[in-house]
Amino acid sequence: MERIIKISALLLFVTVFFGSCMEDADVDVTYYSDTAITSFSVTNFNTYHKTYTSDGRDSIYMKKEDGKKYHFYIDQTRNEIYNPDSLPVGTDAKHLICAITTAKSGNLFIKSATSDSLSTILSNDSLNFTTERIVKVVSIDGKYSRDYKVKVNVHKELADKFVWNFIGENEIFANSEDMKLVTRGKDLVAFVKINGTTEVHVSSMNAPAVWTKMTESFDAEAYKNAIVSGDRFFIISNGKILSSDDASVWKEENSSGEINRLAGSDNNTIYALTSNRVKKSIDNCHTWVDEMLGDNSSLLPAQEISFMTSPLKTNEGIARLTIVGNRDDVTDKYASVWSRLVEYTSTTENHAWNYIEQTSKLRYRLPRLIGLKVVAYADGLYALGGDAASADKLVFNQIYFSKDGGITWLKDERFIFPFRFMCDKSFALTTDGEHNIWLLCGETGQIWRGRLNGLAWENKN
Repeated sequence: MERIIKISALLLFVTVFFGSCMEDADVDVTYYSDTAITSFSVTNFNTYHKTYTSDGRDSIYMKKEDGKKYHFYIDQTRNEIYNPDSLPVGTDAKHLICAITTAKSGNLFIKSATSDSLSTILSNDSLNFTTERIVKVVSIDGKYSRDYKVKVNVHKELADKFVWNFIGENEIFANSEDMKLVTRGKDLVAFVKINGTTEVHVSSMNAPAVWTKMTESFDAEAYKNAIVSGDRFFIISNGKILSSDDASVWKEENSSGEINRLAGSDNNTIYALTSNRVKKSIDNCHTWVDEMLGDNSSLLPAQEISFMTSPLKTNEGIARLTIVGNRDDVTDKYASVWSRLVEYTSTTENHAWNYIEQTSKLRYRLPRLIGLKVVAYADGLYALGGDAASADKLVFNQIYFSKDGGITWLKDERFIFPFRFMCDKSFALTTDGEHNIWLLCGETGQIWRGRLNGLAWENKN
């Protein structure tokens, strides 16, 4: 009983002591809701675009935009407001009408961009957000305030514009008879047929104008077989499959089967063509198994072979593999296109390769292009090659685009050839993991790098 009385007395003392402290001290408590911005949006704004009149003169037109499509994020911890999805290129950020809501009817002010002066924000005010601005919230009783940093992001480039960048010229590529370019991480590796042999030249995406020749060379046809699987390079030279970790030191792989052409790799599975068959290896070319073919094997390509992997948008666990090339029959008017599905999450899947028949029923078919090269890029397949040859020069009429897995091939207005682009029968085309397309040109030795602006934004995000 005595113990209970002592504890009760102690609690009473603490209550009285702290109560008196709270009464004596001048304590101010600022509540979050007194000075909070609870929503921020740009309601309406204008964009300005360049066009041309019928007589070729420059002209500017205005377009009204709906700001509701662009969400603004409010970070209450850091007191920051910004839009993750930038407003479109050409936005007039000097005149933005914003809808800003505060808790408990707090008053809004915007700080001058050049001084500490404040201006009241009214509902229909046109605000200048070309730079980061400070928006101040003052509680309704005037006691408390909070500053928010507001940044309105605006795209500087058109999303669907493809931009080529000229890197420089290289004498090796200018003198090449043919070549193939592959990428691995930041590495650029060119397998160049020159003077009857295949040379290996290595560069970096950080310094693509500088190329270093490796000491080892291969037979004249070896460049056609150059592929990357995982972190290793593979090639066939003098009938032997070789691999390398650095494109400099090569070792022979003990392969159990005769392989004519390495086609490509997907998910560490290597695919090859041989004797009218498609084969695959899951152990770095040591053993091979036949793939199922759903059509006549005589329709398989034999030259200018490209291999692409295109993940399905509807199921990230499934991808479409595509092989495109030309047959040996020079009377063919159209390229040979084959595809199959691969399921990464299944251990029993066994889809067959099927030939995409290039019949007269298809209006838009892929022609048999000279030096045909195909890459998977953005939202489809892109094919480049010469429609005709004249005086040992290729005539490039257009870049062909397929968005349906190689069935139809159209002209994509987003993609145009680089300015001053010139190649003879030798050129190389590839992509990298940063959404770039790389193009090497014979005769001129030009090196080009191109990319869709919108894909560059995805990388930054």
